[in-house]
Amino acid sequence: MNRKALLIVAHGSRKDESNSEIHELANNIVSKSNAFAIVEACFLEIAKPSIPEGLEICVNKNASEILIMPYFLAAGRHVTEDIPQIINEEK
Repeated sequence: MNRKALLIVAHGSRKDESNSEIHELANNIVSKSNAFAIVEACFLEIAKPSIPEGLEICVNKNASEILIMPYFLAAGRHVTEDIPQIINEEK
């Protein structure tokens, strides 16, 4: 069975409201699309779950494939270097 997962990666904030927005985005994608069997949110820093924890959540939900979607305003250092490095370490 094909269980595609979407893992939304945001920066993370000390403000719970900001982190909640990312989780709401994940919930909205689930409710409006059936493109992914699993949709989770995680954070580069400050907030939980971390990227490795987000990947583990997807794996524990039997994801057959995980699409990583950085949720940043621009493709800065976090998007082009930090996130790919973390993903490669977790592979």
